[in-house]
Formats: sequence, C-alpha cells, structure tokens
Amino acid sequence: MADILKEKGNCAFKEGNYAEADRLYYSAIVLDPKNSVLYSNRAIALVNLSQWETCVQVCDEGLAQEPEVKTKIKLLWRKGTALMKQSRFTDARDCYSQALVLDPANKMVLKSMEELTSAQAEEAQVKRAHSVDEQRSEKKMKTTLEEIPIYEVDRLPDEFCVSKSEASSASDVTSASASRPTSTSTSGLIPKPVIQEVNIDKPSTAPKFPEMPTLQQLTTIIKSPSDDVYYYAFNLPIPLLKRLLSTGCIEPSIINFFLDTITFNVSSNASVNASANERAAQLLITLAQAPRFKLVSMFVNKPKLQSITTHLSSTVQRGQLEQINNLWKY
Repeated sequence: MADILKEKGNCAFKEGNYAEADRLYYSAIVLDPKNSVLYSNRAIALVNLSQWETCVQVCDEGLAQEPEVKTKIKLLWRKGTALMKQSRFTDARDCYSQALVLDPANKMVLKSMEELTSAQAEEAQVKRAHSVDEQRSEKKMKTTLEEIPIYEVDRLPDEFCVSKSEASSASDVTSASASRPTSTSTSGLIPKPVIQEVNIDKPSTAPKFPEMPTLQQLTTIIKSPSDDVYYYAFNLPIPLLKRLLSTGCIEPSIINFFLDTITFNVSSNASVNASANERAAQLLITLAQAPRFKLVSMFVNKPKLQSITTHLSSTVQRGQLEQINNLWKY
C-alpha cells in the first residue's frame, strides 16, 4: 500500500501538484516509517512548496533511518537548501559539506554550494550598504545640526529698529491728533473718555480636589501640604479611606501626614470641637487597620501621636481611646 501511495505521489509531483504529492508521501510514511526514500521524496515536494522548516524536520527524520548513500546525499542536499533559504548559511554549508564527502563530484550539491557562497556574499554586501547608509544618515543629521549658527547680540537688527526721525514724526502726528478738538465737542475740549466697567467673576482660589480620589491621587496631593489639603484629607469619608488604604501598602509618609492633619484640625477647646475629636479618633483607628501598619508604625512621629491622644483623652470614649492605644502602642 505504501508503494502505491509513493507512485501516486510521484505522478502528482511530475504534474506539478506538489501539495498533493506531499500529502501522498506523508500517508506512505505513516504506513512505512522506516523507508528513507519516502522522506527524501516528501522533502523535495516541500522544497517546491517553500515549506523550509518542515522540510528540515522531514530530512532529519529520514537521516535517522540510516539511509543508503544515494538517499542520504539527497536528504543532506535538500536539508541544506531549506536551511539556505532561511539564511542559515553555516548550517547549510555543513550539510553540503557532508554530502560532498560522500560524493565529491556531485554536480547538484556543487552547484548549491556555489549558490550558497553567492547568497552569503550578497547578504554581506546588503548589510554593509545598510551600515553605510546609517552612518551617512547619522553624519548628515549631525552636520545639519552643527550648521545652525547661534549668535549673541546686544541690539536688534536694523530692519526691526525705528529711526529717530521716524519716531519724531510719529510723535508729532500723535500730538496733533490729541490736541485737535472733535466735532462733537461744544466747549473746544476733548471729551473725557468713558471707561465702562466690566464685571468679571474672580476665579476661585480654593484648589479643587477629587471627591473620590485613588490612592495614587491622594499620595500626590499630600506631597504639597497646606491648610486646604489638611482640611480635605481630614474630611475624607472613612469607608473611602479604608478602601484606599487596603489597595496598597501604607507608607510612613502617609501616616505622618495624617498625624499632621489631625493636629491641624483638632483644637484644645474640646467642648467646641467634640465632633472633630471624634473624627480624629476614627482616623487613627482606620490608619492602624491598614496593611503593613505594624511594620511602618515604628517610623511615625511619636511625640506628635502622644500629644494627639492626650488631647483626645478628655473627649472620646474610654473604650475608643484604649483601642487607639492598643493599636498604636506607642
């Protein structure tokens, strides 16, 4: 059955139907995988189909069957051709050299060796040409940049200057126009121009911060602390702050910033700022629940933290204060 498929493959190959020949040779190999001639026939069909990688693989499989010398030369030649088409010149030359060891006068292999040498020389020439073009382009760019003159001057060019006579003439014309009474004036005097006031709303100087900032936005904002920034950060919703702090690793700079924020917003007058003190306590608890807090808490401003908790001790609930002390453990 494999021989029948081989003959059909040969007929398809002679008719120029290389795809059909490849299919038939493959089917024959499945039935007779030790037949190296089938691999050689399929390899030449693949060469005509320009399927170079598959051709190399088929040739290697055929060579593994320990073929006769004649078939081995064909497999080496066809593998070398496929390698040369992929610009793998060193490997291709190695295949041709092995074939010539077996048959030094093989015209087919000798011709392919000449083509290989020409292909290598042509590729080297193209590479040199590209290299020269790149060098010329780089040199031209450098030369163009160097040809731009830069001069230091202490006066404008003449074409941009007004001569003294022209300036005097222009001044006389302006003076004459200003002294000439208008036809609408009844007293011979130039009427005083009326300046119409235009109401322009003053732009708001208060900075605009995002209502729902990301952690990156918040980190950027706190790099430039100000009264507005302290007020903004102090009034961020606690659920939002929890979500922001849970999305990344908290840094000592963030903790110290919020300590500054709390210090700025709370007052020594506890009766007036009880709500602010309660808010400060919530912020301290929220910060302490952030990832990596235990690690970075050693870098916080301890005196400032102690000052805050001492201030809060007179207003916040005792249980809440104990929770803060346990979380921060300063």
